[in-house]
Amino acid sequence: MKWKIFAFAKINRFLWVGTRDPTGYHPLVTFFQTVALWDEITLRCLQPDGPFEVRWTIDPAVGLDPEATTLAQAVRRLVEGRTPRLTGVWHIRLRKQIPIAAGLGGGSADAAALLMALNEIWGLGLSVSELHEHARAIGMDVPFFLYGGRALAGGYGDRVWPLPDDTSAEEWFVLWVPPERAVTRVMYQRLDVVRPEAPVRPDVLTLLDTPTRLAAALEEAANDFVPVIETTWPEGAAWKERLRRLGAHPVQWSGSGLALWGRFTHAYEAWRAYQALQAARPPGTFGAVVPALSRRAWRAYIRLRA
Repeated sequence: MKWKIFAFAKINRFLWVGTRDPTGYHPLVTFFQTVALWDEITLRCLQPDGPFEVRWTIDPAVGLDPEATTLAQAVRRLVEGRTPRLTGVWHIRLRKQIPIAAGLGGGSADAAALLMALNEIWGLGLSVSELHEHARAIGMDVPFFLYGGRALAGGYGDRVWPLPDDTSAEEWFVLWVPPERAVTRVMYQRLDVVRPEAPVRPDVLTLLDTPTRLAAALEEAANDFVPVIETTWPEGAAWKERLRRLGAHPVQWSGSGLALWGRFTHAYEAWRAYQALQAARPPGTFGAVVPALSRRAWRAYIRLRA
């Protein structure tokens, strides 16, 4: 038997990062939005009985030993300590389309998608809350990818408040990602150097209770990593300005990575801007035009396919 599941990218519509606390983590408030850019995971049962084994085929672009990936962490979370023990030989293949270490959540999306798929295939019967705990143990932003659509997140990114779909207007995003990579841990370290203290901002509950403040935050689209990102990739500020002049609003970086996004309200506007950027595209740059995915659409696409 063979199954397939898609793991969708996200962008951060805004990202407010607090000062590092005694746990070593940075509390944050962010707005996640799923977009239609995905990795593809294929699962196959090679042998239904016998000792449990997973065989991997990982896209070379990942650049990691398979056992060091978020996918392997997801498998270990579901297998370790389980009684009765799982059996059989399984093959898991990952095909990447989401740029790596770009702030688009590709590794986290892969882990969440695999957790959901294996929970169904192996008949584990885990609730969303139980999957959430497994996801959180893999990475603080992994839980969001169990919900999709639009969501506010607090804590360290692991506390998620899914928001209703917004059907008032379509949204399209031009994504522009250089070949350079941004390691999350390093970016947080650099943020601590350039900004010892974080500004005071509303928490998630305040934003939920005050829609005007949430709307203002989406309009401003602040990302506290801007000074770190634009130091890491100096040419990025120029591309940001180009995208803005082409009609995108707002324009910002996603997460702590180097993925630049610009929002449009019509597909033709987004494609026109993308084609203008393409005329001066540096080698190795990734570009795409993607729509925002509602939770309803995400659920339709994320379902396991035999």
